[in-house]
Amino acid sequence: MPSDAPNEAVAQPAAAISVRRASLTLRTVFVTTLVALLAVLMTGLTALPLLRDAELRDQRRQLSQLADAAAASTQTTGPLTDEIQQRLISTLRSEQVSLALITPDGENPQGLAKTEVLPLWSVGRVTTSYSLDAQTFMVEGRLIASDTGLLLIQPTSVSGFGLRELWGRIGMAIVIGGVLAAIAGALLARRVTRPLRTLVNAARRLQVGDRNLRLEPEGPAEIADLAVALNQLGDSLATSESRQRDFLLSVSHELRTPMTAIGGYAEALADGVVAEEDMERWPEPCLPRRTVWMR
Repeated sequence: MPSDAPNEAVAQPAAAISVRRASLTLRTVFVTTLVALLAVLMTGLTALPLLRDAELRDQRRQLSQLADAAAASTQTTGPLTDEIQQRLISTLRSEQVSLALITPDGENPQGLAKTEVLPLWSVGRVTTSYSLDAQTFMVEGRLIASDTGLLLIQPTSVSGFGLRELWGRIGMAIVIGGVLAAIAGALLARRVTRPLRTLVNAARRLQVGDRNLRLEPEGPAEIADLAVALNQLGDSLATSESRQRDFLLSVSHELRTPMTAIGGYAEALADGVVAEEDMERWPEPCLPRRTVWMR
């Protein structure tokens, strides 16, 4: 029906406004949670290579210590030598470390080039890495005789802190950060919307005619400016209505005397107090003459 169209047009903006009001808190919670999740994720992605480098440095340091111990055990004599060597071999097996003895003219382990171990024959030790079958190996070498070198080889995949554990910790941090961000967002939204609700109530009071309300500017600068604007609007409405009342009082006062005289004269005419021959005759209205322009 055509008569229902205006009502629908009014109802739709009101519904849209209510939806926007209801979604302010949800949007604040969503934004804060999203920012926290992205911050945790970016921190994890940034820390991943740093943690991996630190892990590899620690693995290299441990392998170097094992190489020093293995080289020292080959030069140790005494009743405890066999026991020390057995403990060393057990440790190497648990750490997935392979031991190899090489000579200058002999063959190196598969994948390790001779040029990689040349410093072993000149400085007595070597630290290097090589790749084989898409896997990287660390190498620590020590010279145990003039023509014999000892190599310890360990794959980098045996490090104790794996990617799966790292991603698990990042996922846990994301969950905890998301929950804390949602709580913080809800508190923030409540703090932000509280002065807005105060402004809405003040606007409704202005609508029903309350001109004595005064709002204390609070909250963010924009909301405080809005409170000041509502105060100024209330003052302006009070001034305008005061002037309107003064104008109506002045007009009614000026019209009261002639209207009283006219009303009394009309009552006298109606009661027959004034004779017909005493009634004042108004002259017939004079119509303005037309000016005819001759061509």
